[in-house]
Amino acid sequence: MMNSSFAAGIVPYTISNGYTYFLLGKETSNNKWSGFVGGSEPGETPRKTAIREFHEETATIFTNANGYIEKQLTLIEPIIEKTSTGKTVYIWFVEFPAYVDFLQFYINKQILNEKHFKEKSELRWFSFYETQSKNVLYKLKKMILLFFK
Repeated sequence: MMNSSFAAGIVPYTISNGYTYFLLGKETSNNKWSGFVGGSEPGETPRKTAIREFHEETATIFTNANGYIEKQLTLIEPIIEKTSTGKTVYIWFVEFPAYVDFLQFYINKQILNEKHFKEKSELRWFSFYETQSKNVLYKLKKMILLFFK
């Protein structure tokens, strides 16, 4: 993440058969699972940063969802936290409809390779329980708990 005044991102979620699932990406740098978050660029708002980071970190796999995501960010409020270094982090939990084609649990790795996927090595849907027990970044675990409050 570059030196910036804040970080922002998106964590997609969906509800299927009464269970909530979160789409996370495995960081290539440390093999931890996280949302699609990154530092701001000069002049960006938190919403613009979140949208840009989501598209960069998912290698634009979700291009047909572009308009949907942007609209959702105007309708919902982010969860805001401070890091141990004092940086403000804005996370929007964006609901993806359960009927979408990408509800599969593992996104095809071949697609990721073809799309020149650099920041994440894998995408996967996690249940709430899995986000609290797997190798997920601590700060994200905390924000997921806040999401349910």
